[in-house]
Amino acid sequence: IKEIIMRKHLNIICVLALTFILVGCGATKTMVLEPVERQDIVKKLRIEKDKSTTIVEPSVEKCFEEKLHDQLFKDAGFQEGNDITLKYRFLQMNEGSRFARWMTGGIGNCGEGSSTVEVLFIDNSRNAKEIGKINAQGTIGSGFFGGSLDSAIEGIAEEIATYTKANFKVN
Repeated sequence: IKEIIMRKHLNIICVLALTFILVGCGATKTMVLEPVERQDIVKKLRIEKDKSTTIVEPSVEKCFEEKLHDQLFKDAGFQEGNDITLKYRFLQMNEGSRFARWMTGGIGNCGEGSSTVEVLFIDNSRNAKEIGKINAQGTIGSGFFGGSLDSAIEGIAEEIATYTKANFKVN
């Protein structure tokens, strides 16, 4: 009986370790630079790309745009339109070293990758007035075969969508 219990515990530990390896370890955070002036009821949003201050691979940008679009229009119920514009640009992009993340298993910051996206919220009904500004940052520190920066990019999109949903209610 002890042997069976020990095997079950070992199996659970192996499954948890494998899950940690496959999922990857990342973090996201949002810094509010200029809080949204007032929480409005908004039906329509537009996502607009601005000139980034760093080089961003087209596949990374596509991943970000698709995730942000899904979060705002499919999940939150906003419609595409011109009431509020979310104007974004990548401020920082560091893919890190996937090999270093894989070799160290995410211990410390070895090989860590990160990205930062700035978003301006522009009210088009008030002569394109900027009404808020945030920076969202995502990092990746480990994962299966070193993890992918895509998970950090998706996390950034989720952070931006969460902030938008909290400050602009769907009518």
